[in-house]
Amino acid sequence: MNDESSAMLPVLSNESSPAGKPLLTAIGLYVILPNLLFWLIANVLKIDRPIVNLDYLFVGSIFIYGWRKFASLLLLFFLLTDLLVLEGLAYPVVRLQDDLYLLSLLPYAAFIWQAAAAGLMLALALVVGILYRHGHKANRMATLVLLFSGVSVYAAQINLDELSSDFYRVKKTAVGSQISYFANMRAVAFFDAFFEKVNPLVPEGFKGEVAQWAQANPGQLNRKILLIIVESWGVMKDERIQAALLEPLLAKRVYFDWIKAEPVSSDDATVAAELSKLCGLKTRYLNLEAVTEGFEACLPWRLKQMGYKTTAIHGAEGAMYGRTHWYPRTGFDEIHFKETDSWKTHCYSFPGVCDSEIMEKYISRAFLEDEKRFVYWLTLNTHTLYDRRDIQQDVFNCQDFQLEEAGEVCRMNKLHAQFFHQLAEVLTHPAMSGVEVLLVGDHAPPILDRNDYKKHVEDGMVSKLHLRVK
Repeated sequence: MNDESSAMLPVLSNESSPAGKPLLTAIGLYVILPNLLFWLIANVLKIDRPIVNLDYLFVGSIFIYGWRKFASLLLLFFLLTDLLVLEGLAYPVVRLQDDLYLLSLLPYAAFIWQAAAAGLMLALALVVGILYRHGHKANRMATLVLLFSGVSVYAAQINLDELSSDFYRVKKTAVGSQISYFANMRAVAFFDAFFEKVNPLVPEGFKGEVAQWAQANPGQLNRKILLIIVESWGVMKDERIQAALLEPLLAKRVYFDWIKAEPVSSDDATVAAELSKLCGLKTRYLNLEAVTEGFEACLPWRLKQMGYKTTAIHGAEGAMYGRTHWYPRTGFDEIHFKETDSWKTHCYSFPGVCDSEIMEKYISRAFLEDEKRFVYWLTLNTHTLYDRRDIQQDVFNCQDFQLEEAGEVCRMNKLHAQFFHQLAEVLTHPAMSGVEVLLVGDHAPPILDRNDYKKHVEDGMVSKLHLRVK
């Protein structure tokens, strides 16, 4: 007897079950089991996901007819789609290539991300395994009734509540289809240019102070320039927090010719923010390892032609986002990563050299020589998940601003406060005399608790600070 026909036999044994038990079994297999993991994820991330994903009820209707292998493959596809939808709502990656590229960077990520990825894949495999083994045992009539009920609720919901449309999810619904939502919101962009080989770099022009640097004549530029992109430095809705973070620098304004701070709009990921500031470019995707053309007008090249020595420094592995490859193409003739120097510290928010060591050992000495010098630094320690172990100097009291001490927003602000406290000390070193400094955030801080994010963080905004040391 083959697999498909033998799989039909257990179906008959359920017909004589006590009333209600077949329906409870179907609910357990096709509602609770496949949705449970995503309920937990959505609850942690505060994402508006449907309570019941209709896609799994459809899979159940295939399992009950004994087509276990096909149903299992379809189930895996639906589970991965569900995961991609949640990822897209938490972190806006829309291209398959970028998702695969981010997975390839897991070896360089913090252990917590590696463990989470492994645990997630194990959980999905467990769901598929359980349903492959037991999914066909559900009562056929009960499963079909459950599917019909789900479709009916879904149809009524769409007709009665205009905010429940899967074209734009703005609230949690009782029943929904993650496949439908994915197709409506992300599929076109997700598969866009999947089979095309195109240069991802698109000129958009320099902005703000960087535009002035790029357009200036040699005699108009400061001889010493420090550009710092500060990881996850957004704009807090509570202006008191903004002031508290910058207080160490503002308290030393006597050391500066001028200092000014302001919020600016930015929806960029880190690499996109780098390309925008360094090159006046935007990118269609993240993996730039093989991209060799399009960097010719980047700021480091322009400054090199004016006689500047150009340096880039970042505390993570150079393999992250292919920086080992594309940094030199932008015109940097000296590059420092975690693996290039004999660093002594290790920080955890994202694995790499502590910002404090980079400030003490490199930034404070980079401008000692009387020469034209451009230094670019991408910071690291204020990266999500804002690891408490990276707080070396606790100079920010969360209770003063009614922030939960154990929360992400509190830890993030402690790390930012520590950074500016340490930077203020470095900028008063005699070697920093005459240095023009521009600090700007790459993107708003990723906060897993979306309610906390909406409550405390200005969406799509970053902070900027511009000063010159006397």
